[in-house]
Formats: sequence, C-alpha cells, structure tokens
Amino acid sequence: MAARVLKQPSLLLAALVLAGLALRLWYIAFNQIEPGYSPTDDGDYYRRALRFTLTGQYIDDHWFIRSPLHVLMFAGLLRLSIVLGTIDGVLLIRAVQIGMSLLAVLLVYDSTRRLFDGRAGLVTAGILALWFPFVELPIHLFSEPLFLYLLIGHLWLLLLWRVMRRWWLLALAGLLLGLAALARSPALYSAPFVALWLLLELRPADVPLLSLRVLRGLVRPAFLRAVALVGLCCALTIAPWTIRNYLEYQRFIPIDTIGPANLWLIVGDHNRQGSEILLSMPQAERQSFATAEARRLLAEDPQRFVGLLFNGWERNFREIWKLQYVVDFFGQNYFYMRPLRELAPLGLLGELLWLAFVGCGLAALAAPLAPREGAFRVLALGWLGYTCLSIMILHPEPRYSYPIWLLLAMYGAAALAHPAVFVRQFRGRWLHTAAALLLVGGFLLLALTPRDYPRLIGNGVQRERHFAAGRQAYAAGDTVAAVREMQAALTVQPEFVEGRAYLALLQIEQGNLDAARALLREGDAQELDIARGMLAYAAGDAARAADLLRQAEVRRSADMQAFSMMAIDPPATSTLHLGTGLDLGYIRGFSPAEELANGERYRWLEAGTGSIVLPLAAPLDTGSVVLLRLTAGRPEGARLRVQFGPAHRETITVGDGWRVYRLLVPADLEGQETLTLALDGDTFMPAHRFPGSTDLRLLSVMVDAVQVVQTTGDGQ
Repeated sequence: MAARVLKQPSLLLAALVLAGLALRLWYIAFNQIEPGYSPTDDGDYYRRALRFTLTGQYIDDHWFIRSPLHVLMFAGLLRLSIVLGTIDGVLLIRAVQIGMSLLAVLLVYDSTRRLFDGRAGLVTAGILALWFPFVELPIHLFSEPLFLYLLIGHLWLLLLWRVMRRWWLLALAGLLLGLAALARSPALYSAPFVALWLLLELRPADVPLLSLRVLRGLVRPAFLRAVALVGLCCALTIAPWTIRNYLEYQRFIPIDTIGPANLWLIVGDHNRQGSEILLSMPQAERQSFATAEARRLLAEDPQRFVGLLFNGWERNFREIWKLQYVVDFFGQNYFYMRPLRELAPLGLLGELLWLAFVGCGLAALAAPLAPREGAFRVLALGWLGYTCLSIMILHPEPRYSYPIWLLLAMYGAAALAHPAVFVRQFRGRWLHTAAALLLVGGFLLLALTPRDYPRLIGNGVQRERHFAAGRQAYAAGDTVAAVREMQAALTVQPEFVEGRAYLALLQIEQGNLDAARALLREGDAQELDIARGMLAYAAGDAARAADLLRQAEVRRSADMQAFSMMAIDPPATSTLHLGTGLDLGYIRGFSPAEELANGERYRWLEAGTGSIVLPLAAPLDTGSVVLLRLTAGRPEGARLRVQFGPAHRETITVGDGWRVYRLLVPADLEGQETLTLALDGDTFMPAHRFPGSTDLRLLSVMVDAVQVVQTTGDGQ
C-alpha cells in the first residue's frame, strides 16, 4: 500500500498540503491575538504597519532602525482589509502567511527532489507541513515567516538554474535574496555562499569539487557574469530602502542598524544601560556612535573584545539543540498566549520527528555526495554555520533557528526516505562513518543530556493532571477539591502562572484574602492581574479592581474574557454594566472596555458574535423581560440576533443612538437560575466606513447594559 501511494507523489503531496492547512487553522482556533496591544516585536511591527497604512508615515521609533519588508507587507494587507471592509486585518495577514507556508511546502519538495529524489522530497514536504514549529510559524506577526519563505524561494531558484541554466533565474534568485534581507538583514551576508556555490557549479566537468583547480574559475566570464547578476539584482532590490535611509538620516545604512547596536551592547557590556544611551541620541547618530565605540573597544583591548563577543557562545549553542516543545510546555511557568496545551499531541510527536530528521540530517551532511546533489552542500553548510554563529554571539530564540531546521530537514529526508540505501553508502568509508557518528553522537548529547527530561516530563504531566482535575472540580462546583488539586499542581511547579491565578481566585472566593495575596505578590502575567483585580474587589476597593481588570485585558493581548469565564465564579446579578472591568466573568466576544466623552463606559460586540451569562439571584419567572441598552454606532443601524438557550432566537434592528430594547424571556426558561444570551450581529469596519478612522476591528453593536426584570410586557 505504501509503495503504491509513493508512486503517486502528487496525491500524497496534495494530502500533505491539506493536512498542513488544517493544522494551521487548528492553531488559529486556539490563538486569537490582538497584536496592537503586544509589547513584543509583533506589536511593534503591527503598530508601524498600521501607522503607515493610515498616515503614509514610516517612522523608526525603536532604538534602532528595523528591516522594513514584513512591516510593509503587513501595511499592504491592512490597507486591503480596509478597502474590503469585511476582513479582519490580522486574519488577512495570517491567511497570506499560511498561503506562503503551503507554497513553501511545494518548493521544498521540488528542491529536495532535485537534490535527491521524489521520495526524499515528500519526506521534507511532510516535515514542513506537519512539524509543530513550522505549523506555528505563519500564525504570528514576526519577520521570520516572510524571511524563511523568501529564503526557500531563493534556494529553489538556484537549484532550478542549475538544471535550466537560464540567467533570468539567477536574476530572480538575487531579487529574492535582496527581499529576504529586507525582511531580516542577515540574509544579505549569505551572498558569499552563493558566490562559492556558483564557482563550484560552473567548474569544468573534469575538475573535482574539492580541487584547487576550481579557483581558476574565479576569472572565467561565466562565473563573473553569474555573480554580477545575482549581486546586482540583490543590490537593486535593497537600493530604494538604502536611498530612503540616506535621505532620512544622511548616513549610509543599507538596511537596518540592529547589527552595530547589538555588537556594541555585547562588547561594551552595557545591557539595558546601553539601550538607554542610544535612546538619548537622535536616530541618525546611533549607528555611527555604536560602530565607532565598537572599533574603539577593539583597538584598546582586542582580547577583551573577543572574550565579550563570545562570552555566552557555549550556553547559546546548547540552547539551539534542545527539545523545544518539551521545555516550553513542561518547563516554562507561562505559555505567553501560545496554545501549547491544546496542541500537545502535535507538539510531542513533533519532538520525535525533530530527533529523527536532525539526527539523520547531520549524518547525511557527513555522507558521500549524492549523485544529484552537486555543490549544494557547500551552500547548506554556509547557512548552517552562519546561523549557529549569529545565535552563539547574540542570543538564542527558537525563531532564529529556522534556516537550520530547513536545511537539516532537506538532508535528513535523504536518509529517512531510503534508510537501507543510506546506511550502505557508508560501507568502507571510514572517514565519512566517523564524521557521521561524531555529529549524531554530539547532537544526541547536546539534545538529551543537559536537562533531566524524564523528570521534567514527569513533573509536567503531574502538573497538568492536577491542573485539569482542579478545573473540572471547579466547573462541577466542588471548590474544596479544586483548591486541593491546584495546590498539588503548584507543589510540583510553584511558579506555574495559571495554577497560581486559579488558586488565588479560589482563595478569594472562599474569603482567604491573605492566602490569595501571597500567591499574587510576584509575577507579570494577565491571569495574575485578573486575580489581583478580583482581590481588590473582594477587599472593598472597587475602583482599583475595575482599573486592574480593564488593564489586564489589553496589556498582552490574550483572551482574558475566555479565561475569566472559566476561572471566575461571578456574583449573582440581574443587572450588568459592560465596560466597567467588573463585567469579566459574565461576557465573551466583546472588545476591551471603552469610554464616551461623558464618562459612560461600554463595549463593542466584536467580530459579530458573543455571549452574556447572568447567574441570577432568583429563578426566572413567567413574564421576565431582558432589557438591552444598545446603539449601532452608525447611521444605517444593524441587525442583532439574540438567542435564549438552544431554541429561541429574536432579531431586532438596532438604531444609531442609545436605546433600551425589551425582549420577553421564553416561557419554557421559567425556573432557570442562569440566563445565557448568545448575540450575533451585522459587522462593519470603522476604518472602511468612516474617513479618518484608525479602527480596523470588525464590530457589530455597542452594548452598555443588560438587565433582567420581573414584569409583564409584549416584547420589544
């Protein structure tokens, strides 16, 4: 059966692409973000793009000048979302990045097929489609997705040129290299790898790959023409941005100023103080200052300069080769809005896949050259060494390592596709065998020995088991068992943020304010701020509580309404004012709180759907009425569908102006102690509807208050 499937690569490739699409959509379902509130790089990129979209101004307001291409791409897609008026801008960016990631699956398949064979191409395509980090990559708004997909296109064009020998392919390869550099400037420094690869590919057929006779090709017209074409197209691609930088700052800045600034911060041993020094200067002077200071430090004490430059290289190098998902899920105290728990099956299986393709990829790099491989290994080794070196000097972040995993996936696929053939090629080749064993053994030591993974996983499983049991007990109303399980989870991992937040909320609910206060004394996370707000409310400081809860919703962009619905048992009420902050625990699907000029607070129903859940002090009686104070916020009004429970729905037309709408509660809900209102309304985008608006959200209606009253009436 497997053999028959592999004989139909197009069907299997299509299945892999569809599976990759499904997994990326699955990820999105658990990871709704609002980058406009994020304090990290994605928030900076989004706000730059938004400002450029709405004002036409591109301002370098960070302490260095950033690479621009991904920001400009985001801006173009945000503009498209405004023109269309019906598509959320962040969702559009994610959709385009997902599309690029699936195209990358096809390009990597073809690249690996050209290097080895079709079966190896399918293995690499499977890794890019299914491995957790590659699934996660296009969901976030960083520079790395665009950079990696452009790099994949660049390598594919080079391999295509090797077969077709069309010069326009080299021109496109240079163009994509320039675009990749405009997304992440280190790509620019890979140009020497391309030149070396061209030199080896253009050598005469009778010249061995590692012969010194290859150097004669440096003066051959074909090589000079090829290098000039790639270099010229790359230079012309970045030239408009370089010219912009010169006109803006009167300095020659090819792309960004991150490199000189980071170099000076490392060798100057300044840390945070160094960034403050740079921030005190005009943007135009920062690069020249950092470059001059780095040169001065090198001249004064070269040994100290080199020592500081490579001070953390060993630690940083070890951080590259680790079970990243296991460390993130079982070892971290906070997930930073990543759905690690929900996607645990994919993440854990991905670790096994990672061990397989990285180990096999390193062995393949030590194996004899494959018949169709040509000089590509030189290009791959250049990228691998360069990426590792940059991480060793600067600092390790998983998203910096994608070129490493891309290339090792391609070479690992050659071994995984034909394991028996791969092993046989080492027979009698002792030097290759020794190199392969050394690389694979070193990788396994680096990946598996620095951390006690059995203990880490065992503790993580215990933490998750107790945490899940605590949430189940809480949902069932057994707060005693919930407290016991959350305490057990924190015994395993005392700083686990979600456990601390849940336990603190349970202690508040039981009146143990001192115990809750001790749990919340330290920590910077939205969940902890929600608990701090509830603690302030329980202590009688409603104003501080409202302020904390409102801020917690937006400061890091996670869905705190969903968290509050699960974690907070709100007091029974028949009247709820939205936008106060104290409405958390009752609502889902609304925008963060907003305020009118007169001080009145409200919330928008966002993306068209949401819910309000009111635990009532007394059961619903016959003739109960729901009062909704609403406005459409636009002249044409909006339709709003209100569903009571699973079976009853009413549609009202909400006008432009605050008004109370009366809805009769269905008679068969009599006696219920909780009223759930599911809202579904027409949406619009303010930036599309109103000139000068900077609001790119998809909004429905404005909601001020909901009230349940015992009365008689005829509905609205």
